Amino acid sequence: NGPADHRKSRFTGWMLLNYKKPVQVSSTLGSYTANNAVDESIKTYWSAASGNKGEWFQTDLGDISTIHAIQLNYADQDAEFLGKQTDIYHQYKIY
Repeated sequence: NGPADHRKSRFTGWMLLNYKKPVQVSSTLGSYTANNAVDESIKTYWSAASGNKGEWFQTDLGDISTIHAIQLNYADQDAEFLGKQTDIYHQYKIY
């Protein structure tokens, strides 16, 4: 709330819990392998073989953990359109 002082840290202490942890996926497209999703490199990513319903990604955090946030970054792999679309959506189920 209110103005922020850019000289003071806003670090929450939250860390990436699945960094280089084991992952399993429903499928992989070419060299866009599953572990790319947890390597923290903006230059790599995982891609499922399709954009169809039923594709999934699973990661093992290795321990019971408290999750504060989930971050999804998108790459435009084989995108057929660019810009805002009002009739297309993505749905994710998180267990």
